[in-house]
Amino acid sequence: MIVLDKRTTIKNVASTVAILKDNQISYKIIHTRFVNISHARNWGLNYGNAKYHLFLDDDIMLSPDFFDELFKLKIYSTTLCIPQFLEYIDANELYDKTKTWETLDKELIRVDPYYKNVSEVLDNKAYNSIKWVACIGRCIILVTPNADKTISMFDEDFRGWGVEDIEFAYRNYKQGVKLIKIPASCLHLCHRIAVSHIADLSKNLLRFEEKYSDEFDPIAYRLFTFGKLSLSSWIKINQILKEQ
Repeated sequence: MIVLDKRTTIKNVASTVAILKDNQISYKIIHTRFVNISHARNWGLNYGNAKYHLFLDDDIMLSPDFFDELFKLKIYSTTLCIPQFLEYIDANELYDKTKTWETLDKELIRVDPYYKNVSEVLDNKAYNSIKWVACIGRCIILVTPNADKTISMFDEDFRGWGVEDIEFAYRNYKQGVKLIKIPASCLHLCHRIAVSHIADLSKNLLRFEEKYSDEFDPIAYRLFTFGKLSLSSWIKINQILKEQ
């Protein structure tokens, strides 16, 4: 594991090291004065000599069989893997990071509504032209069996919170990286979003949409990702744009 330390205290570093040692996890701590999410993830891609790269948000919990399911797959080329996305929502839209998969109230778990559309797209070859909508953020699983060094890095111009992971997946998929659905599950622990995060998200969504405005309709994309536009309507809009 690679840990990037940004102006933290000696106490915090020591606490992190203790956890890693207790769990027998090999690690490397890199001290840096500047780091945003994209910058940190690029450090991981640059310095991590691994077949499997997982980039998780801190509100994501992996199912107990996650790695068993992932390692069972026979993957021979660079691939982005899309797990089943679940949501956990309690009455207060808060989450307790001390909880484990076993102690969560299973009645509060549901399939992420957006993932339902993604799953349908990945399962139906007729939707290959819009397969890229499966580039969901929160949990990026990149498999590089041949130590592929041609992967496009995270765009460090995405500042603050959100969208850098979606853009990373989208850009690599457009450049030929495979996109597949896997049986493993990850759980999003839903919570209230800080006002500053909403501002970051809006700014980064706009940047993403402007960067690829010649490839899809920005307004339709935003409506679809926020559940305001159905899959069938999204498909119709894309077909119209393709014919123009």
